[in-house]
Amino acid sequence: MDEARLDYERGFFDKIVRYSNGVLRWKVGTRFGREAGTVNNMGYKVFKYQGKMYSVHRVIYLLMTGTKPEYVDHIDGNKLNNYISNLRPATPSQNQCNHKRNKKNTTGHKNVFFIPRLNKYRVRIQFEGKRQDLGYFDDLESASVVAEAARNKIHKEFACHE
Repeated sequence: MDEARLDYERGFFDKIVRYSNGVLRWKVGTRFGREAGTVNNMGYKVFKYQGKMYSVHRVIYLLMTGTKPEYVDHIDGNKLNNYISNLRPATPSQNQCNHKRNKKNTTGHKNVFFIPRLNKYRVRIQFEGKRQDLGYFDDLESASVVAEAARNKIHKEFACHE
């Protein structure tokens, strides 16, 4: 996105909302009004202005940094923690790494799957569209240790172990 467009968008939001302590507030004259936004079905805070929906965390990031990355990631994984110190730019793959364990996961450990026909645990990790199988293990603890080490190595600061 070119610099002029970023400046325009930043100026647009600067006229209608203000950021303070992790919250966007509607600008009412020279004063702060009520908090902008409600929680959507994905768990993110959003607000509507002139018929268009905006994500609070993305607007905060734009206002505070002057940049608009493809994704804005919540470092602690809490979609409602919109303090600027908890927001960082991310690629789609990095953003995916920071997601918590899937609710359908039966082992209780991220990237670890039980294979009944083999009576073993498989560790599989993905990054930037590439899937890596890291082996089969007799016990859950060994598989979990390997999965966590792989996330730390491959996902780096975006690794989430929950």
